[in-house]
Amino acid sequence: MIGSELSLSDSIAEANARSYRDLARERYIEGAPHIRHGSLAKLYEGLLNDVFSHAARQTARPVVLDLGAGEGALTQKALALGATVTAVDVSESQLNQLRSECSECAARLETIQADGLSAIDLLRKEGKQFDVVTAISFLHHVPDYLGLLRQATALLAPHGQVLTFQDPMRYDSLPRWNKAFGRVSYVTWRLGQGDVFAGAMRYLRRRRGVYYDADNVEYLVVRNGVDQEAIARLFTELGLRSELMRYFSTQSPFWQRVGEQVGAVNTFSVRARMP
Repeated sequence: MIGSELSLSDSIAEANARSYRDLARERYIEGAPHIRHGSLAKLYEGLLNDVFSHAARQTARPVVLDLGAGEGALTQKALALGATVTAVDVSESQLNQLRSECSECAARLETIQADGLSAIDLLRKEGKQFDVVTAISFLHHVPDYLGLLRQATALLAPHGQVLTFQDPMRYDSLPRWNKAFGRVSYVTWRLGQGDVFAGAMRYLRRRRGVYYDADNVEYLVVRNGVDQEAIARLFTELGLRSELMRYFSTQSPFWQRVGEQVGAVNTFSVRARMP
């Protein structure tokens, strides 16, 4: 069993590294609603400001662990606010770009090329502690996201915080109309992206429970989403105060506006804080 889990973890890390190696930033933003849409960017910015304001009241220079740093938006904001950051990602190319763009803050930036669980294990062995741990649009890449969050929480300093953002809610927890609305909004956007026939064949294959290596990139997006309630319960079990926020997110600007107007939800954020 352990060997199987390690093999799956390695496979997912490799699939993500390949996927993001040559992914242009413009194409990433096109498919990243929390960066593309002003309403979601405002929500995200507000959460970040609250988290960093709290951290700054506890320590002069917050220490941040950015899991799944990706294109580096969170890391760059944290550095601009004066924090020290450890950025973790499986993609060497994205970390290289991040180091290049943040060269003026090199003394406050450490990068680790590894999957999240491996990086956390390394940092634990080094005795590191963090005032803020972030997982932005990241948990859906991790099959054992509860295990990852449990281990990440163990790295928190007193008064430390965890912030997750932009992960799909567990699909079977959504009301039927909500699920249908989200599917329509995605399909209408997807029709304009090309490769429609192959995309339809992938969808039908996944519906039959057949997954290929390429399906490991967005591991839980193409399965059953991420269990937001289980995450909230985990933080409570670990003695943290947590706040679960549900909101709507889709790639299409038109459907994003409509979804917000009708009160649809399909995505979530959790902010947890040590007492």
